[in-house]
Amino acid sequence: MVKPKSVTHIKIAICGNPNTGKKTFGTTFHQREIMDKKEENSNRYTISNECLDIEFLYIQPSAGSSFEDVQPEDIPWYDIDAFILFYAVDEMNSFTQMQVFHRSFDVLQKEEKNTYGLLKPCICIGNKCDTAEIVREVPLATAMKFSDTANAPYFETSAKTGKNVSAVIEDLIKQILRYRKQKELLNTSKNKSNSNLQSDKKKTSFFRSRRDVEDDDLFNSNA
Repeated sequence: MVKPKSVTHIKIAICGNPNTGKKTFGTTFHQREIMDKKEENSNRYTISNECLDIEFLYIQPSAGSSFEDVQPEDIPWYDIDAFILFYAVDEMNSFTQMQVFHRSFDVLQKEEKNTYGLLKPCICIGNKCDTAEIVREVPLATAMKFSDTANAPYFETSAKTGKNVSAVIEDLIKQILRYRKQKELLNTSKNKSNSNLQSDKKKTSFFRSRRDVEDDDLFNSNA
């Protein structure tokens, strides 16, 4: 009997203003035949011999608010495997708000770096690059400069036509799997180090106890 493959759940947050194409992006990904294999009627895929269940979480300001109101503690950091900073190339305000969100995101990213020496996978996407007659409000050079500063590789996609959608997510998933493996190794190494430290403490305590007993015997013999 062939043992069924275990399924690895991956959650990716797509963060950006409303009407930038975030949900269309996620839907386009799930509807297209991508990677090595897509299972029928599911969000499961096989890549690098791993069976993955891929979920998108869409983060955007609530009605009447903006990302100015988002604090680091509002971001579900520990539940998310990777973040996509998302905006529309024909809307400067969406780019500006994405940068505002990044300020809160960056606080958590720096904590991750300080704790593990790693950065959680994150990319920046400029969507709606499909229309030839589009009036581009965000210059490519401006987006690239932000991307470099944010340590978030930059891509342009069309959620409507599917341009670059599959390639971008496939690359991001590979980053996630590498990140998980590196973090697991770090945690294993840390646990081993802590175990050795506890063992050394027990040895020190044992020898101190033996010395105390011997000192007491010596004291009694001289009484």
